[in-house]
Amino acid sequence: MTRITRKGQVGQAGNPGQFAAKAHAVADGEVAFLEDAESFAPMRQTQEPTDAPSRQRDDGPVLLPDDGIDPYAGGSGVEVTDERHPQWPQLRRVRASRDIPEHGVRAGDLGGWVEHPENLDTSRAAWVAEGAQVRGQARVSDSAYVGGRAIVGGLARIRDDARVTDDARVFDTTVVEGSGSVTGAGRLSHSARVSGAARVSGTASLCDDAVARDEARIEDRAHVGGNATVSGRALVADSARLSGPGCEVTDDAEVTDHAIISGEAKISGGAWVHGGATVGDEARVSDRAVVAGHARIQGRSQVIESAQVSGATRLDGDAVIRGRAGVSGDLRIGDEVIIEGPGTTVLGRGVLSGKRRISRGVHALDSDPYETNTRKDG
Repeated sequence: MTRITRKGQVGQAGNPGQFAAKAHAVADGEVAFLEDAESFAPMRQTQEPTDAPSRQRDDGPVLLPDDGIDPYAGGSGVEVTDERHPQWPQLRRVRASRDIPEHGVRAGDLGGWVEHPENLDTSRAAWVAEGAQVRGQARVSDSAYVGGRAIVGGLARIRDDARVTDDARVFDTTVVEGSGSVTGAGRLSHSARVSGAARVSGTASLCDDAVARDEARIEDRAHVGGNATVSGRALVADSARLSGPGCEVTDDAEVTDHAIISGEAKISGGAWVHGGATVGDEARVSDRAVVAGHARIQGRSQVIESAQVSGATRLDGDAVIRGRAGVSGDLRIGDEVIIEGPGTTVLGRGVLSGKRRISRGVHALDSDPYETNTRKDG
């Protein structure tokens, strides 16, 4: 069976005709995002720490950032004008006082809006373009760029060569660094971090303590939260969800459609989880394996080595599907069952449990998977 993924990669996977993915129709609720960062409903706003060091200014105490940079020690590359934002008068427009060739800015060009001079590091090549806003105690530094209609607020840090553009929203104690980017209507909140060349785009969201790094992509309506990590050249797209204390999608693995990854599950090695499949607990899907349909992979089970699992199959315990074997139907497979080998196919309805190994040929089960009896075939 030829497999074509979101990246356009082509590879061989499993037995022809048996394992087509089933689309999982889930109604997506529309979330209205307000332009005012104070009203950004889906993200909790981090309260300013009352015990943080401060310096008294004419406009009241301003908390110093925790990255060791004195916000009043900048150079003169950008100046804050007296022009007030027509809707949010606490914001003032910036103007370049010298050329910033990294962003195509000439001396005298008007930029976007800041709440405090310290929102923008003027000593290097950081820039806030016309239409963008930097609020609260957020800071844009180094050669970072905030443009479009993006809003950066809270204690967020945009640094290095990072970019936040379009209608992106970056709040709380989030960090965008390296050459990472948040574009489209991407959302970062809580303590999420984007680094390396990772990208968050579409209406995707990254929250809690989640991390996107390397060349990872989080796109479309995907959501990544908890302590989840997306790394390598992994892709999380469509309406996929990652959330758990240690789940990870890495290498060039893909999680798409309405798939859900939770717990400490790991998807790696070019594996593809899609449809309405779920992978949780300490399960592993790797080595170009495919999990699709409404399959559930949990416990310490593994789907590896170009194996395929689809339908309403449930794997649990220490079960292993490997070596280009295929499983499809309404099956319950647990304990120490191993299904392996090219051409090995298990279909139908039933339960496989205990310590057993199945290889070679087609095995068709036909029993109630919710009963305790197990029918052995082959």
